[in-house]
Amino acid sequence: SPSKGLALRDLTIYTPPNCNMAGIARFYEHILNAPILDVHDNGCVVSVGPSQTLTFAPHPDGSTIPSHEDLHDEQFESPPGKPAYLSNYGPHVSMYIADLPESYRKADELGLAYVNPRFSRRAFTLDEAVSDCMFRCLDIVDPDRPDAGVILKLEHEIRSVVKRDGSMYKSCPFDEIPAGCRTLD
Repeated sequence: SPSKGLALRDLTIYTPPNCNMAGIARFYEHILNAPILDVHDNGCVVSVGPSQTLTFAPHPDGSTIPSHEDLHDEQFESPPGKPAYLSNYGPHVSMYIADLPESYRKADELGLAYVNPRFSRRAFTLDEAVSDCMFRCLDIVDPDRPDAGVILKLEHEIRSVVKRDGSMYKSCPFDEIPAGCRTLD
């Protein structure tokens, strides 16, 4: 008989002590259109799916400064005129969103679009993101104060529920396309 999948309802991501939790929440709301469920000085919770949340909180021991990136310069060739990026071997969060073009534009405007050269799908432009049905971000910044710098590094693989033709992307875990998903035309 077929197996039944289990849902990961929440993922807690540890942050450095005293980091800008409101800025983290605003990043998810502004870039990914993820509703903020809770935000306070010691944490924030954002909704990243129908029944899934990301929780950000300082490490419980109070002194650990977590690192969610493992960057390596591997001398990958970037296409002519495109920036070179370091490969990240740290963890990454993969999520599906309803409007990939809009999220890409917002991330790109803040200089947050990232290409991890260790993966074959590399979206240097909006058109490449639409063709690949995905793009990546590595830096979390407060969209209200991007000049304040990176709050946290955590790679995100942002995927579209739908392909350019409006059909569901092959690895999308939903049974059907949720209402509100934008066709990638």
